[in-house]
Amino acid sequence: MLDPFDPAAEMDTDTQHAWAHYLALADAALAWLSAQPRDRVLICAQSEIAYWRWQGPTAEHLAWAPIAEGMICLEAAILLHETHGLSQHEIEYRLQNLLQALQQDPPTTLRWPVGQLQSTVRPPF
Repeated sequence: MLDPFDPAAEMDTDTQHAWAHYLALADAALAWLSAQPRDRVLICAQSEIAYWRWQGPTAEHLAWAPIAEGMICLEAAILLHETHGLSQHEIEYRLQNLLQALQQDPPTTLRWPVGQLQSTVRPPF
């Protein structure tokens, strides 16, 4: 059986540090989304990225997808913790934009059918 991929294993120290901060903020975003109705999607990065909670068999996870031309590209959706290959610069960009989105009063959200959000991401287990 293959070992699960660890994105941090191939990162330099600065990138690992940025990744750890991004994951910590992602946990805060997931907690915030968990307090919202299930059909809420958080929009951030000048409407470039959408985040939502995805219910796995045993726990909720933060999922994300890019936004292009005003549309959420659900076919490109992935669980955040499965994202790999990001540079330190890209991680820090996403970290700052997620932080800004959560600091808005209120954060920018939209409603999306829960069934579509759930079906966009393949189960990681």
